Amino acid sequence: ETVVREALERFPDSADLKRRQATVLLRQGGEENRRRALEIVQQLAGDQQAGSGADAFTLAGLYERQADWEAAERTLAGVAARSDANPGQLAAYVSRLLAQDAAKDAAVYLTRLERLAPNNLTTMRLKIRWLQAMDRDQEIPAAIDAYEQQLRRNRVANAQTEADIDGAIGVLQLQAGANAE
Repeated sequence: ETVVREALERFPDSADLKRRQATVLLRQGGEENRRRALEIVQQLAGDQQAGSGADAFTLAGLYERQADWEAAERTLAGVAARSDANPGQLAAYVSRLLAQDAAKDAAVYLTRLERLAPNNLTTMRLKIRWLQAMDRDQEIPAAIDAYEQQLRRNRVANAQTEADIDGAIGVLQLQAGANAE
């Protein structure tokens, strides 16, 4: 922490150093350190120039750790609404919405996720959860088949083996079957 503090004295506007300081404080533990880290991340997330979706995503996680569910939800929704939201951030928000029985709200974010990460197993697992939540279980086999065909077409480019693809399809079929029972 001393090294980071000294660096911040020399470069007080460095967002990267502030992120490191927050990380160090969180690793040290304790209520005071957690509070200071939260303040740093709140400042970063609110900074229009230096702040990023990653800062806001981290902030949502910190709110969750403090059981401030409303602030976590509001912050995560803001991250997902950003045009630069990455697949991991969108997936986290879609998963949260599905867990809250808000499948209709999840649809727009799932569509964005499918565009950003179409060959991703997490994307497909969320799609299955969404289809189930929307009572569209009859569409699941076709969605899994389309996903498998897409994986097999892109297999060489993505350096996937047949076993990788078969494993992914097996996971999806198990998920679809387990949730149907």
